[in-house]
Amino acid sequence: MAEAPLISVILFSYNQEMYIEEAIDSLLKQTYSPLQIIISDDCSGDGTFELSKKAVEQYEGPHEVLIRRNANNLGIGKHVAKLLSLTQGEYIFLAAGDDISMPNRIQEVYDYWVKLGSSYKAIFGNLLMIDSAGESKEMLFNGKPKFAGNLEEFKQGVPCWAVGASLAIHRSLFDKFGSFESGVFQEDGCLAFRAILEGRFGYLDDVTVKYRFHDNNVSQNLSIAKKIAFKHREHYLWKNYLKDALISNPNDLRLISILTRKERISRITGTLLSWRFFGYSYFFIRDAFKLMFR
Repeated sequence: MAEAPLISVILFSYNQEMYIEEAIDSLLKQTYSPLQIIISDDCSGDGTFELSKKAVEQYEGPHEVLIRRNANNLGIGKHVAKLLSLTQGEYIFLAAGDDISMPNRIQEVYDYWVKLGSSYKAIFGNLLMIDSAGESKEMLFNGKPKFAGNLEEFKQGVPCWAVGASLAIHRSLFDKFGSFESGVFQEDGCLAFRAILEGRFGYLDDVTVKYRFHDNNVSQNLSIAKKIAFKHREHYLWKNYLKDALISNPNDLRLISILTRKERISRITGTLLSWRFFGYSYFFIRDAFKLMFR
């Protein structure tokens, strides 16, 4: 039997003192080995880093644990990129400072990955939503969600996305493409796109993470004001897609054309929605229609 590869998991946190100890404890209790755990704080203004140090200081288990703090706040895109550069594992799992990984998360996803084969460059799993008090609500997905599992599906209009809280990638997705474009805050979407550029992207329909659902999630439960701010910055995601496509598939003219058009449209849409009246009207009407036809 082949020796199990080293796997890295990066936990990125910012102002999450209410949840950080439970998040760290869930990683320290992972059943998979060998495992490198990197815990990093993005210059929080609360007690997140101090609690992080306390959570690991008594740990005497088999996992290699590194704890660190950024001198200045980098933002999620640059923070994740920094952590990816510090990893040593063949596979890299992402974890947020307010979520809880199931004890067998890494082992289960790795075993599933082996069955799927090496053409798969990233996988994300289902999640159990919990509230701020840790009470279980419901599964995030009822069955397999719709996402682009390969480049041809993306070209046909299937959206490319992932939930970063349960995402795992092959390290080649960072080694080949490097960091993200400045301004990117949807690092999970960038990594999902890199996966389909290089191979296939998979989904495991088992709960691998308890996903904290609250107002501070990047793209969940957003107010209209936050939706406008989100859309205003979304063109950075398309810009990063285009950058990576030019590295991996520069001769795929259809793909480059799609991404160039999408980036331009996203940039214009973000500008229009940033006009207060237009933006609020757009999201109010759109959300009303969603409720009517739910």
